[in-house]
Amino acid sequence: VNTDSKRFLGKIDWNINDDHRLSVRYNRVRETEPVINGFSNSGLALSSYWYARERQNDNYVLNAYDDWSESFSTEASLSYTDYFVGRNGLFGDQPQVVINLGPGGTSPYVDLGEEQFSHYNELGVKTWKGFFAGTWYAGNHVVKAGVDIQQDKYYNLFGRTEFGAYTFDGIDHSPCVNATNA
Repeated sequence: VNTDSKRFLGKIDWNINDDHRLSVRYNRVRETEPVINGFSNSGLALSSYWYARERQNDNYVLNAYDDWSESFSTEASLSYTDYFVGRNGLFGDQPQVVINLGPGGTSPYVDLGEEQFSHYNELGVKTWKGFFAGTWYAGNHVVKAGVDIQQDKYYNLFGRTEFGAYTFDGIDHSPCVNATNA
């Protein structure tokens, strides 16, 4: 799998008049990133053990800036973000398999199949944000008050070892060898 990143950012600023301005922004990200794991000083992984991390992000923002008088101004913002990240095996749904090649089932080892934490692993977050503030300039003093709210909705799917996880102490104990010797 290749690394792929597609990004888009669009923004429109509207100067309604000298005292009022409106801004609209949209941001989109689509990424796929291969994760090559399973290698260490005492082990290696076949490509079936690797996975891809997929990210999607859409963000919409509306801002308003207003000067109502020489001494009073406001700022308002409303935004929505839809974020998703998934972790997928490169070769479909497979069990994780570890074959220990050392004497007595010790290292070195080989990892193959789908890595156990990638069987089902997804996170989605939908976020609404709102912000409003007013600023009053009173002589040598500045008084600012406002409100900032946020609402998040989460989706989290995690299924460790949903397709199985098997460890074999040596090649002689693997199902591939036992099936050919039967």
